[in-house]
Amino acid sequence: MLWLDLMLFIVLIARTLILLNFWLSPSTDDTISNFHMMGLLLFMTIPCVNAQTLCFPVLDFMETYRELLVANKKLEQLSTIDELTGLLNRRFLNSRLEQEIAYHQQMGFPLSIMLIDIDHFKKINDQFGHLAGDYVLQKVAKLTNQLLRVNDLAFRYGGEEFMVLLPRSEILQALDMAERLRVSISQLYFNHPDIPSDFQITASFGLSELTKDLRCLDDLLKQADLALYQAKSQGRNQVCMG
Repeated sequence: MLWLDLMLFIVLIARTLILLNFWLSPSTDDTISNFHMMGLLLFMTIPCVNAQTLCFPVLDFMETYRELLVANKKLEQLSTIDELTGLLNRRFLNSRLEQEIAYHQQMGFPLSIMLIDIDHFKKINDQFGHLAGDYVLQKVAKLTNQLLRVNDLAFRYGGEEFMVLLPRSEILQALDMAERLRVSISQLYFNHPDIPSDFQITASFGLSELTKDLRCLDDLLKQADLALYQAKSQGRNQVCMG
């Protein structure tokens, strides 16, 4: 599009210069020269008009194409991102986990996952309202993303549960990450009109690692879920390994 604008600009400038020369220095004695000059101006006017006529549908097409790209990008985000927390959603989780498991099995790298469950979350909704509960979820999601490494991925697993995918992490490395996140969650401050300033929350964690015994997605998720259940049954606000 830039080259078309530039060509049109050059032709318009040339036509203007010729007209100025024709008006300021008319050649009254040379009819043939005047005829040639008018012919040249007409010849230059035709592409100008055609170019201007062409520009409008081209610009309309480019604008429509840009809007289509923006719409497609939004649809792609909606299909992979949880609207409330901004984390990756459950729909995207399974396909990504399958890819990661296949890759790490092929390359021989460790792979761990972390399940996070906010303790007594129903009481937060019942006591302060669902808007306050949504705010708590957003704060925990933001904190989780801040503490993760570049290659780690956080998902909203469902309700008040989150999952973190930890590529190239053995379970002891995942344990260290989970402990730091657990402590940070317990120290969160909630600046919300419906939540008291001294209000605190805790979270329970369940970890599992890809091993020879846990080679498929279902086994990996089941082991992490059992570890999370153990953490909650032992008093909550703790990390358990599967």
